[in-house]
Amino acid sequence: MKTLVLAEGVAGGAVAAASAVQLVATPFLAGRDVVGVIDFTGTTGTPVGKIQGSDDNVTWVDLMSSSILGLKMGNFKLRQYMRFNITTGGTGGFASAYCNNGT
Repeated sequence: MKTLVLAEGVAGGAVAAASAVQLVATPFLAGRDVVGVIDFTGTTGTPVGKIQGSDDNVTWVDLMSSSILGLKMGNFKLRQYMRFNITTGGTGGFASAYCNNGT
């Protein structure tokens, strides 16, 4: 299994979007199915994190979101650009987001 890191060790209380990643190499290309992972570790409160995709790096679509503490997984198709966005911060801890290709 290969992993695409969208964000790692971001402050769980931060409200900000990570820099976009442009997908240009196999196995992470637009249209491919992946398993997304959002993990809030040691964060309290009600953080909201979203894995977002875009075809033009301007207009973003939510592909997966999590408002739970701990780990959440979900399936979706990759877009040309991908990012992790914390829209509501929690308190303390860290947030990470990954995409796994499943092979």
